[in-house]
Amino acid sequence: AALLSVAAGLPPVADKARRTAMRGQLDVNCLMFLAAAGAVALGEYTEAAAVTFLFAISEALEGRATARARDALSAIVQLKPVTANIVNPVTRDLVVVPASAVAE
Repeated sequence: AALLSVAAGLPPVADKARRTAMRGQLDVNCLMFLAAAGAVALGEYTEAAAVTFLFAISEALEGRATARARDALSAIVQLKPVTANIVNPVTRDLVVVPASAVAE
């Protein structure tokens, strides 16, 4: 059962690790793949399954957190004002203009 869990959970990690390694870089996917492969090579199948399972959970949580952050940032961008209040420095009159007309 443990080897089946590793076989089911490791291919996405292995694919990401391969792509990263092809660029000559090392990331958490490479390290995760090496840890799981090492555990299997040592006959620690339960350990390999546990590491793979926990990494899959962390990937899912990271994806969820990233999506929530992206949604929050999009909501903030939508809060931009439609109009701007400009005070004439000479007359102190308040003029309301479209926000797009105000220079940044």
